[in-house]
Amino acid sequence: MAINKEKDAEWGRRLQSLRNDKGLSQKELVASEIDLSLPTIQRYEAGELPSAKGINKIVKYFKCGKSWLLSGEGKKYPEADNPETPAPAHYIKEGGAAYAAGAPAQPFSIAEDLILAATVLESRTHYATALHMNIRSFYGALGATTELKVCQDRIADLQDQVDALRREVEGLKAPPVSSDQPAEPLEKVAM
Repeated sequence: MAINKEKDAEWGRRLQSLRNDKGLSQKELVASEIDLSLPTIQRYEAGELPSAKGINKIVKYFKCGKSWLLSGEGKKYPEADNPETPAPAHYIKEGGAAYAAGAPAQPFSIAEDLILAATVLESRTHYATALHMNIRSFYGALGATTELKVCQDRIADLQDQVDALRREVEGLKAPPVSSDQPAEPLEKVAM
């Protein structure tokens, strides 16, 4: 795969901003699970545009918006509205006012949000593309979550079966219950 040598100083500053939000040095970022080398991170922060694979690694690690990362448009942390994925409080905005990360989810109207989503999707802008990709991703994640729950339930059932079999084996290993009659030696029984 050819490396994109095109330069974009703004892109580099956005990557550096993400790193700074986490309080990481370039070396600490390399030591994290981002799977990028120090020279690669240095080139990216100097403005070299990454491959699609590099972009995806960065978006996945920082949980940042791909549109924001590439163009500066959109949300820096699109998952910030998800209470399960808190972001720094100063990035979580609701109605223009910041609220603390991990705050309870804000109430919403599905009907209103569907109308808004349809409007954005029909706009044929980069926002439409981003929303489309998010909808597909979230739908896939929802299916994966359901499959995971089925697997976890099946594992729990199998663990119960294993435990029952272990108890049964332990019962077979237990000494036989004695009777009033002394047991005949096996040699005599065989004769």
